[in-house]
Amino acid sequence: MEKKLQAQAQTKLEHHPARHMAVMALTILITGAVVAGAVFAWLSVSGARAQKQARQAQEALRSRNVELELRIEELEEKESQLMELEEQVTAVEEAAFPDIELQANEAGNEILVLNRGQEIGYVLSEYPFAQSAIFHQTNDLVYIEVNPDGLGGYILYGGAYSLYEANLLTNEIRRIFYSGIATDISPDGKWLTYVETEVSDSDVNFVIALLNLETNESVSYNVPQEYGQAGGATFSPNGKKIAYSAAVGDPENESSAIYVIDLETGEQTLVTQKEAAVLQVLGWHDNERVKY
Repeated sequence: MEKKLQAQAQTKLEHHPARHMAVMALTILITGAVVAGAVFAWLSVSGARAQKQARQAQEALRSRNVELELRIEELEEKESQLMELEEQVTAVEEAAFPDIELQANEAGNEILVLNRGQEIGYVLSEYPFAQSAIFHQTNDLVYIEVNPDGLGGYILYGGAYSLYEANLLTNEIRRIFYSGIATDISPDGKWLTYVETEVSDSDVNFVIALLNLETNESVSYNVPQEYGQAGGATFSPNGKKIAYSAAVGDPENESSAIYVIDLETGEQTLVTQKEAAVLQVLGWHDNERVKY
C-alpha cells in the first residue's frame, strides 16, 4: 500500500514539474540558510575573539606608552640634574682658576700682579718700558713674561726674554729665567723649553734647551748649523717630544725647516723644509703630528 502511495506521489510530481522545482528550490534555500547560520556563528565567535585580542593589544600598547613617558620624564630629570651639576663644577673651576691682571707703572719697570683684584706682588724688571704678559698659568702658579721694548731687526721667532713665577698660594714672585728666549712649559709643569745661543771662538750655534723648574737642571739639543735662527719650541701633548722651527736668517736667500726632538732618545727628525719661506710651529694636532 505504501509503495503504491509513493508511486502515486512520484507520478504526480512527474506530471507537475513546477511543483518539483519548487521543492528543490526550497530544499536548497533551507540548506543554504543552515550553512549561512553556521558560518555567521563561526564568524561571530572569531570576530569576538579578534576584538578581544585587539582590545588586549591596545591596552598593552597604552601601558607601554605610559611606561615610556615615565622613562622619558626620568631621563629628562636626570639630564637637568646633570646640567645643573656641570654648571656648578664650571663655577667652582672658574672660581678656583686665577684671574690675573698686570698693571705696569709709567716707567714700565714695575708690574703689579693682581689675582681677582687682590695684590700678589710686584715684578721688578731690568728693562725700562718693558712689555709684560701672562706666559702660562695653572691653578696655583702664574708665569709672567717680561720683554724689552723696541727690539728691531730681522727677528723671525719670539718668546720670553725674562720669566717670573708668581705663587698664588704663598704670594711669592721670583724670576726663574733670563738666559735665552723661553717658548713653552711642559704639560706636567716641570720643564721649560727655550732657545739659547752658544758662542765659541769661531762660531755661533743655536740650541733648544730644557730647564727643570724644580731642580734647575738643564739639557740641550743642537740646532743644525746651517740655520742662523731658531724658535717656537713647543711640547707635544704628552710632553715626550718638542717641535721647533729653524731658518737660515737671510731675507735675500731664506730657507726654513721644522724639526721634532724625541726627548726619550734625543733623536731629531726633519718634518719638512721649504725654500724662500719661514715655517712656524703652531702647535700639535696630536702626539705624532705637528701643526705648522
